[in-house]
Amino acid sequence: KDAKDDDEELYRDVNINLEEFVGVILICYKHANPSPDAGIDSLFETTPRDLLNFGLLFGFDHRLKTLEANFLEFVQTNQFAGAVSSIPEIVERYMDQRMNEAVKVAIQIQSNRLRDEAQAENEEFLNNLDENIQKIIKEQVKEQVKAQVSKILLKIEKTMNEQLEAEVLTRSSNSLKTSYAVAA
Repeated sequence: KDAKDDDEELYRDVNINLEEFVGVILICYKHANPSPDAGIDSLFETTPRDLLNFGLLFGFDHRLKTLEANFLEFVQTNQFAGAVSSIPEIVERYMDQRMNEAVKVAIQIQSNRLRDEAQAENEEFLNNLDENIQKIIKEQVKEQVKAQVSKILLKIEKTMNEQLEAEVLTRSSNSLKTSYAVAA
């Protein structure tokens, strides 16, 4: 709607300026050449004052003000367009920054997860190692105890056999003495 209004305003300005232009030409022509019979040569004899009036009659001041207003509007529009055109770059930088932050967070989360998994695996490995070492130690202790008990039992058995033999010999010797004493 604004563009249509701008077009209509421009059309009115052009029509007004053209009407003024035609009117000014007629007035200037009549002013510069009051008698149509004098010819075109009389037009070249106009004074600078007449030329100043000619510029005034063409509305150069009005046109200059309109041009300045249009230029100011253009500059403002151009600044706005510059600001608008910088929006994608700002958005891109913002998105880059957000993406970098998201990547850093994702890397940190992944790093923490991997560290936790590694610690859990390490802890499981150490627990299994400890359990296996304890089993090995129990087996070795069991075997060493068996070997030591076997040795001790053999020594005990040997010692008991020796003591029993000594006891049997002692009794047998006492019994022989008693038999000899009874027989004698």
